[in-house]
Amino acid sequence: MIEIEAKVHIPHSLYSDVKSKIKKAYGDGRKVIKKDAYYKTSSECEFRIRMENNTYYYTQKTHKTENGVEINTEEEKEININEKKRLESKSIMFFTKEKVGETWATHWMDHICNIELFDVNTEKENRKKALGWFLEIEILLSSDSSKETINNAKRELIELFDKFANGLEFEKKKYMELC
Repeated sequence: MIEIEAKVHIPHSLYSDVKSKIKKAYGDGRKVIKKDAYYKTSSECEFRIRMENNTYYYTQKTHKTENGVEINTEEEKEININEKKRLESKSIMFFTKEKVGETWATHWMDHICNIELFDVNTEKENRKKALGWFLEIEILLSSDSSKETINNAKRELIELFDKFANGLEFEKKKYMELC
């Protein structure tokens, strides 16, 4: 899968306005808590295990960023508790992140578009940090999407941020770099 994604930091003073705009467009969001742990193996392979609604997901991504917009190739699959424990036993956790907030699922053309408003907390090397509110938007494309579809998705993503984020600039750093 190809994931077109970006995020902006939402100052507390703008949170209500941003949430109101999203709610007006898409109704009530679904409350969600996402707990992510990032691991390295001895071969320096990095992956994430996410727990959401008591379900675990294994994810590996290849990242590419253009002007704050990520174009990621992503492999994600649901795993059971035994698979989670097996993966953890062969790896070293180096970063955690918890995102608490709301998510809205919609569509762009025939692709899933997720709009998420989260309060983000991180921990790296025993340092905890509250990063505050972020608006994340992602459009999920099939792995065989054309360059034209990818470019159109990037334009749509930018338009959605223009609509909801009050002209705020994309956060170019990963959450682990902000910790």
